[in-house]
Amino acid sequence: MAEFDAPSRRVVFYPTITSPDSTRFLMQKYALRTITLEGVWEFKFSGTSPWRLEDLPSGLIHDAKQGFGVLPRNRLIVHAIGLIRGVTDLTLNDEQIVPKLDRGSFRMSYDEFDRLRRAIQRSHAAAIRVANDDKAAYLYNELVSPIDPEKYPPKSRPFQRDALQRAVGDGLAAPGRLSFGDQRAAVKIVKTELKTIADRDETELLELSREIEVVTLEKIIERMTKMMNKSQAEIVWQKFLSTNPFILRLAFGLPIMVFGEQVAVGGIRFDNRSGKLADFVVKSGGYGNLAIIEIKTPDTILIEPKHYRPGLHAPTKELSGGVNQVLDQRFMLTREIDHRKSNSIEHDVWTYAVKCFVIAGKTIVEENRQLQAAKRKSFEFYRHNLVDVTVLTFDELLDKLKALLVFLKPPEGSNWSNEEKLLGD
Repeated sequence: MAEFDAPSRRVVFYPTITSPDSTRFLMQKYALRTITLEGVWEFKFSGTSPWRLEDLPSGLIHDAKQGFGVLPRNRLIVHAIGLIRGVTDLTLNDEQIVPKLDRGSFRMSYDEFDRLRRAIQRSHAAAIRVANDDKAAYLYNELVSPIDPEKYPPKSRPFQRDALQRAVGDGLAAPGRLSFGDQRAAVKIVKTELKTIADRDETELLELSREIEVVTLEKIIERMTKMMNKSQAEIVWQKFLSTNPFILRLAFGLPIMVFGEQVAVGGIRFDNRSGKLADFVVKSGGYGNLAIIEIKTPDTILIEPKHYRPGLHAPTKELSGGVNQVLDQRFMLTREIDHRKSNSIEHDVWTYAVKCFVIAGKTIVEENRQLQAAKRKSFEFYRHNLVDVTVLTFDELLDKLKALLVFLKPPEGSNWSNEEKLLGD
């Protein structure tokens, strides 16, 4: 169970299971076969027990009847080292060196072993305190508070300072570790502490904000790409753009606020469903000037397949009809704006120069390159000569999203904080 070599001042322990009730009786305790102590001056037994050794480092078992090794609360140190392939021995010595491998031995100083022992003991004690406090609060709320809630108000579950830091540590280095409940709790904590975080470390909050924007943008690009590959109804696209209104802001190139979805532009009030409905009415710029957005689908055909004249094609009824539709909506909105502002109690909106947008179709692609060039030329002629209507395709919107992602996302290997410092300098 133990060997003492006086000339080399080494003690080698063979930790053994000595409980006769164990099915592993007289087998080795750990994956490590031996624990070696170097620099031992002498090897002596206790005066009170012939089975007990004296002057061993703290954290080790002194009694041969218990099979030597480490105390149960320190066994995780040995278990961790035992995970290293090929290591069969833990050697402790007086050398002030960082832990290292020496063939089949894992070598560390007595001081390092003592530091690890104390650290896990503190962690264990803290966990016990938290568990006891939590159990006490639970029993109080279950047994005491129901008797008289006013006299014995329920207690909140205990929360210790730095508990999250200790619990998380480096455990979230790999994504997907948190359960859905933990994810929601983490989001709530950030929301609750948002102002405090901003006051103490604005850079950290800006980095978090950018990372959220990048992840959100990536998800939206992925979803929009999938939607464009399928046939979706107009109402599905209206809902998608309503949920993600900043996509509409890209169409303007300036700040906007979605004023309404499916807004009546030809009724008595803005929400009167008996009037003419615009897909979106937005307030653009800093003056509340209204604009109208008409949504079609990516499947909308933009240019007639047959040419009007050689090399020229007319816009389809769907496209030209959408343009006329949004112009008619603007006409109705401008004509009745004062009356409907009064009835709807919405006064901070104006129709000085109502801009109109039509989002429809995709970039024209044809197998015949000559036909493709003719259709694209005809489409560009048509849309760029419209006075007050801007026509955008869905893939142009998608390209704007991708360009924004490239702008927001740092290059591989870069660091947000370093970039911000450089910008600040």
